[in-house]
Amino acid sequence: MGSAKEKDKWIKDKVERWVQDVRVMASVAAKYPQAVYIGFVKCKQAEWQYVQRVVANIGHYFEPLEEVIHNELIPALLGLQEGELDQDLRQTLNHSVKTGGLGIQNPMDTAQRVHSISVAGTGYLTSSLVNIDATFDIDKHNKTARVASQGAHKSKVDDELLSLTQRGEGNSSRRRRDKQNTTNGAWLTVVPTEKNGTVLTETEWRDSVRLQYNLSPQGMQCQCDGCNSAMTVKHALSCKKGGLVHAQHDLYGTNSTTCVVKPQCLPSAYANPTFTCIPVSQGNELPVDHLLLLHSPHRLQPLLRSEGMSAALAFGDPVVRRYSIYESQTPMPSHIYQLKSPRSLNARKRRRRVSI
Repeated sequence: MGSAKEKDKWIKDKVERWVQDVRVMASVAAKYPQAVYIGFVKCKQAEWQYVQRVVANIGHYFEPLEEVIHNELIPALLGLQEGELDQDLRQTLNHSVKTGGLGIQNPMDTAQRVHSISVAGTGYLTSSLVNIDATFDIDKHNKTARVASQGAHKSKVDDELLSLTQRGEGNSSRRRRDKQNTTNGAWLTVVPTEKNGTVLTETEWRDSVRLQYNLSPQGMQCQCDGCNSAMTVKHALSCKKGGLVHAQHDLYGTNSTTCVVKPQCLPSAYANPTFTCIPVSQGNELPVDHLLLLHSPHRLQPLLRSEGMSAALAFGDPVVRRYSIYESQTPMPSHIYQLKSPRSLNARKRRRRVSI
């Protein structure tokens, strides 16, 4: 509806506003890449895809938006320098997470596709409105929309898998990496929340994504501090002399003992015990015998509740968060792992024996 001139002005104003929004997101991505990424793929790009569904032949209007995504947003998310984001990597990032990408779609390419899906999905509804003698059946409408959506999704996935196959021809390492990326990207779709402990620092998120696309982590030193060998990702993960392995053990030990929970009374039936928090940093004597490390913080409350227990949660580091519970001689359920001698956390030699 309306004149072509008004349509042109309306869409250009929309695109200009979205360009400014993406620029703001790119400036924030340097510090909070995980939050910006989730906000972009789950919210922001859905705004212009809605317009593309209802207005035909508008892909060329989104060229300025693709430029700012290509030149500002993606480099800010991944920490890329000028020239590192080539067309091949951009095409890969355009894929969905299930096919090894990040789901950062090119708005110029999505315009025609999403509009075609919308037309096919509303075909029965449109014909019912045009034909006044027709009887509208909601079940047929739902089936038409479902078939159109599923068919378009399958076609998109097949095209992306074909693109990966062609990309890996003659390069076995790239082919193996692309195949691996299609199965290990679920963590990218998790919404970061403090409550569930799914917030990653900018270094953790950015380095993980860079490794996924065969890019070296930022700030990696040139030589190993333990054996003076050339520092590579493979060497950093396998060297037994360098400080990386030791530092990881120290990190877990430090975060595990930031705050502890000591039960004042713990009946054998686990009936409503009382817990109080004791900071380890104060040097308190802990009359305890076992240390419990719960690897999934958000599962702590349901786990204790299933045993008829209640606890006051003691939070350590907000990112690598771990919960520790000190308890008495009373045996704990078998599905909670017990690590003996918590005082050994102060001794590196013993700490290496703890399986975390």
